[in-house]
Amino acid sequence: MIDFDGPEQPVWVSGQSDAVEDALRNLIENAIIYSPPQTEVTVAVLPEGAVSISDHGPGIPEQYRRSSFERFWRGRGARGAGAGLRLAIVAQIAAAHGGSVEFKETSGGGATFTLRLKSMADNRAVPAGNRAAAC
Repeated sequence: MIDFDGPEQPVWVSGQSDAVEDALRNLIENAIIYSPPQTEVTVAVLPEGAVSISDHGPGIPEQYRRSSFERFWRGRGARGAGAGLRLAIVAQIAAAHGGSVEFKETSGGGATFTLRLKSMADNRAVPAGNRAAAC
């Protein structure tokens, strides 16, 4: 199950919409893959131009948290046929947009990844020539 939570108004961020979509898809797919069956993945849009994806899977042991954003890293007991690129791609997209991706433990167990991007100052209009994505 996926639960969506966010403000009533769109949150505009500056960036290339296809890349932002790829980053979010990778985070959501990871959360689904590592979540136990019948548990909820929560996608929360934050007003400051961030999106948090939380699951109740195994999380990431502290000693592996830094390396989890490196290419080809896969956690112990990783399921599926992935190549260990999703989090590395997310980190590269965030950096290319002047943003960041952060990890913290989900309350009650699991992982929460937060993708932070540059928020548009005026959430009602997109300046000419800028690409923007609404979350």
